[in-house]
Amino acid sequence: MTAKISASTPRTKTVKAADAAPGVALYDTYSNLLSGLGTVGNDKSVITGLVGGFQFSAAGLELLYKTDFMARQVVDVPADDATRPWRVWNAEADKASKLFAEEERLRVRDRVRQALKHARLFGGGALIIHDGEQDWSKPFVAASVKRGGLKAVVVASRSELTANAANQFVTDPADPHYGLPMLWNYQSKRFVGTGNKVVHHSRLVLLAQGDGIEDTLRPDWWWGEPVLQTMAQDIANASGARSAATHLMQEANVDVIRTQGLLTRMDTEQGRGQLIAAAHMMKQMKSNFSMLMLDKDQEYSRNAFSFTGIKDIVETQHALVAAAADIPITRLLGRSPAGMNATGESDLLNYFSMLTAIQSSMLSPCMAALDEAIIRSALGDKPPEIWYDWRKPDVLTEEQRVKHAETRAKTFTTWASSGSVPEPVLEAAARSVLTETGDLPGAEGAYLEWDAAGNAVDFKDTDPPDDEIRPPAQAGAAA
Repeated sequence: MTAKISASTPRTKTVKAADAAPGVALYDTYSNLLSGLGTVGNDKSVITGLVGGFQFSAAGLELLYKTDFMARQVVDVPADDATRPWRVWNAEADKASKLFAEEERLRVRDRVRQALKHARLFGGGALIIHDGEQDWSKPFVAASVKRGGLKAVVVASRSELTANAANQFVTDPADPHYGLPMLWNYQSKRFVGTGNKVVHHSRLVLLAQGDGIEDTLRPDWWWGEPVLQTMAQDIANASGARSAATHLMQEANVDVIRTQGLLTRMDTEQGRGQLIAAAHMMKQMKSNFSMLMLDKDQEYSRNAFSFTGIKDIVETQHALVAAAADIPITRLLGRSPAGMNATGESDLLNYFSMLTAIQSSMLSPCMAALDEAIIRSALGDKPPEIWYDWRKPDVLTEEQRVKHAETRAKTFTTWASSGSVPEPVLEAAARSVLTETGDLPGAEGAYLEWDAAGNAVDFKDTDPPDDEIRPPAQAGAAA
């Protein structure tokens, strides 16, 4: 082995493969003999490395979820906020009503919320589509579902689903479950006596926290990692900071009594007993009579502990947990924004982006087969013009909602009066805002009925009379 090392340039090593010892990793880095950079004994970072951490079991994750409020918030809050606004079906009024009723009957939103919480807590969760077929090992074909054919949607945790011993995998690259087990064993832990069922992969809506990474450490690589796994240390630090602050409050004041000859009296067992008895007596008198009797040579003082800076330490630990969970601290702890002129809106916007990603990138692709089954179960077929939009997540207060609605209304009024935006474009934009934000309740259904009636409005006048609201054909004839 030959090595050329300069005083301030990258270290270069030329190593023959035969000279490298088995299991030894070689790497290049910077070193400086004068400053000690990159040299053993002077640079402590040289020996810094990664070690394997603690891997939570399902029981450990559940215990952490049940015993630490911040761990529960990290799991529950995004799942609740992503599913609370739910979605709106873009269809004719009667069809949209049937689709809404079908989702209510099957409790789809609640089931998705539960499965999403399982995915965040355990790294994976699933929904089982039940169409009345008792043999769940048979494939499920959404196109074969008749009106009312969807019977239930069952929530399954990661620990309740395991790969079948047949060890068969989906080999069709066009299948959404490509590379995953073809058959799964389902053992419900919440309902005793249900037994073990074999489930075909087409009946599953699999939700994994993050993207599954193929590694040799986990045989079930298709599941994701629990959100609490990566932030367990942060949660422990925050809990420890709160606990330490609470214990310090019990030691806020320490009574000090100076006693002459204390060390001499402690040399004998009799002297030690007298000191202990005197301390008990003083404490009892202070508690019962709010007074303290001292010997003439004794001196009494009280040392008060200063809590300056403890609040900052606790809040910093809470902020680190919020950052690791990608949740605004105002939402995680349910408190008002801190700091001068702080509104927290920028944090909420980033949080909304994360929730939107959960809806569009995680839920929508996984629920494709279930959504088709819901449409067919509600309507009897699947009209191609039917689709849905996720409602935007909203965790604002009523006052903030009203303020935002007023701002949007003023913006449209300004555009309309300026004439800089074509009226058809402005009308389409206003309709989109009203239906997506919920500023005008019932606007979506009213617009659908309006379209079904073939109505059109002439917006040339700022206040058009009633006779200008007519079907398109009549409007063209009148022109």
